[in-house]
Amino acid sequence: PDSEVLSLVEAEISSASGFSNGELAEERADAMDRYLGEPLGDEVEGRSQALTREVLDTVETIMPSMMRIFTDEETLCQFTPIGPEDAPFAEQETKLVNHVFWNMNRGFYNLYTALKDGLLSKSGILMCYFDESENTEREEYTGLNEIEFAQLADPAMLAAQGVQREIDEIELTEEGINVVFKTTRDKGRVKIDVLPPEEFGVSREARSPFSEDQTFCYARRKMSATQLIEMGYDEDIIKTLPTDDDVETEERLARRHLDDEQEGLYYSNHWSLHTYWITEAYIKLDRNGDGLAENLKVTVAAGTSTGAGARLLDIEEIDRFPFHSWSPIILTHKFYGLSVADLVREIQEIKTALLRGMLDNAYLSNNGRLVVNDDYVELDDVLSSRPNQIIRYNGEGAWNQYIGALPNNPLPNDTFNLMEYMDELKKRRVGAGEETAALDNAALANVNTGVFALAHDKARAKIELIARVFSELCLKSLFLHIHELMRKNINRELTAEINGQFITTNPATWRERTDVKAVIGVGSVSKERKLLGLEKTLELQAIIAEKTPPGMLVAPQNIYKALYDLMKNNGLQPEYYFSDPAQFQPPPPQPDPMQQAQMMLMQAQAQNLQADGQSKVMRSQADMQKNQIEAQMKQVEMAAKAQESRLRQQIDGMRMQLEAMRQRSEVDTRQQEMVFEQTIKALEVRMQREQMELQQQMMMYKTQLDNIIKLVKIESDEEMKLVDNDREDARRMYEDMKSEVEYERKESMGYKESEAEEGPEEAD
Repeated sequence: PDSEVLSLVEAEISSASGFSNGELAEERADAMDRYLGEPLGDEVEGRSQALTREVLDTVETIMPSMMRIFTDEETLCQFTPIGPEDAPFAEQETKLVNHVFWNMNRGFYNLYTALKDGLLSKSGILMCYFDESENTEREEYTGLNEIEFAQLADPAMLAAQGVQREIDEIELTEEGINVVFKTTRDKGRVKIDVLPPEEFGVSREARSPFSEDQTFCYARRKMSATQLIEMGYDEDIIKTLPTDDDVETEERLARRHLDDEQEGLYYSNHWSLHTYWITEAYIKLDRNGDGLAENLKVTVAAGTSTGAGARLLDIEEIDRFPFHSWSPIILTHKFYGLSVADLVREIQEIKTALLRGMLDNAYLSNNGRLVVNDDYVELDDVLSSRPNQIIRYNGEGAWNQYIGALPNNPLPNDTFNLMEYMDELKKRRVGAGEETAALDNAALANVNTGVFALAHDKARAKIELIARVFSELCLKSLFLHIHELMRKNINRELTAEINGQFITTNPATWRERTDVKAVIGVGSVSKERKLLGLEKTLELQAIIAEKTPPGMLVAPQNIYKALYDLMKNNGLQPEYYFSDPAQFQPPPPQPDPMQQAQMMLMQAQAQNLQADGQSKVMRSQADMQKNQIEAQMKQVEMAAKAQESRLRQQIDGMRMQLEAMRQRSEVDTRQQEMVFEQTIKALEVRMQREQMELQQQMMMYKTQLDNIIKLVKIESDEEMKLVDNDREDARRMYEDMKSEVEYERKESMGYKESEAEEGPEEAD
């Protein structure tokens, strides 16, 4: 039941490592005090209260090197492809996930804060999760046609863009469609937050620094009522929650050390301004009774820092814990390691004590104690100390009989040696010293560059190890988590501009990734050494390329790679200055001249055969067209003769009827005779017209036949003539080339034309 889950979570919180009243919190609070220069608590009135700041100096010396290491490269982590075919997809996913870290979140701030938290407070905590927030807005369109309206309301297109549109108002007018949409855009994205160390806790049974190995951990954050409503919690439930009654912990007070950063006494009566401590606890627990523990996210509100009296808000099953943490100095089989502050805090206390002693000695030397006989000396004059001070006395002897300086022990010389030793001890512990931070021009002018580089690298080894720990413990798991959240929660096309190129992809189509490689920058001096090495490599490549066959030891791709790395390390874009030889298509090799002449001759012969074949085909096609036209002419002629025969039969029949009518010589038949005569004339005219049309059509067919025959003959003759000319030119070129090759062969054998002419005479 939920009540049992809540009880287990409360018990885990109260016993977790990192809760407010534990020794871990005290150490982190003390480290923050040393960083901020707070008093040690053992100060004595009237004595020096000066402080050294080794914790601050060391952390701030390491931070620039750490940030340079992680910002020298465009890619923090790189996904390893599974086979050659997966390489472009792995590269695309790498670029987009790095884009999400740097640009879609506060990449620089998150990186800087997580690094400093680890160096100062034992652990830096990054929390990665998917924010499923949505944005609803009003969109108004006027004068749309039906196609435009359909595009705006197309469900498939809206789904691909992660948009939902509901029609709020619509009106049909003469100008078009006026519509108002209520548009909800999916703003879901991967979000990365940096947790203050005091707001995170982990089970005391933790034996590993990786969050996926933990059975319980939690994040405790203060949220307003408005933030809770945006997270989806009901307003009525929020109003019933008790407002925060938690006291300020020692660690939180150390971070907010200024008076005007402390919790005030102001309390607002408006519920929306109330704040609540919300604890998101993550526990591996068998809730459904199947014998397997599930990853549960249990959200509780209010209660004290130990979790007692908390209100349950929600229980949700999740895929994995969202935390990614690191410690600069790993303590094996523990979650928390050591911070840089832990290594130098003792040194700060010792140097503070030495500094105070040195200052107290200087104060005594400048304002030493006096032995005074107050019967003869005015004490008021002695108690005030200023230049040209007059001290009055009324004794009979010399002044030093009544007043004298009390001897002060001089400062031992070993004090300064001890201060130097403490500096050397700090450098040995954390690798942070002046030579790893900067170097003046005088030192550079009097030191061998190679020797200095080796010494510098040795001094930086500890810093680079800390950087490697951060990348392996925190960044690799973080980038795999970002990839997983995008793959599981984003099912739409994403477009991002990366290095001047637009990348469009749908994370839902990505494959699951389990292998990722951290890409670590090289830092300042190591970067200079790399540039020198690249320049030397280019010189060696040029020398080797001159003395060896092309591609034997140095190929164009090798030279391009050296130039690419040189440009990148100089902060330039290589593609602006050099082209990748892999994209260059080399010209085809030139054939042998003799072979080329033979090929041209063969091509000319082939063209001759082809032209001959084409000529035959053209003549065959012309014959077919001629036969078709002649057949059409015969059909037209036969039809015309049949029509003429029918008309003549009609005319002959009508004339016979007209002759019979005339023989009867009746008066009433005269009108019919006239009708018959007119009809006969009309038929004769029609027959003449059809004969003329037939003659014109036959003339057109004959003209077509003549044109086809002439055109085929002309084209065939011209093409054959051109082919014959090409063949003759090719043959002549072949003969010339053959003669030239033969001449060069004889020249190479030591023959001359004169010797060839004198040969027969000598033989005679």
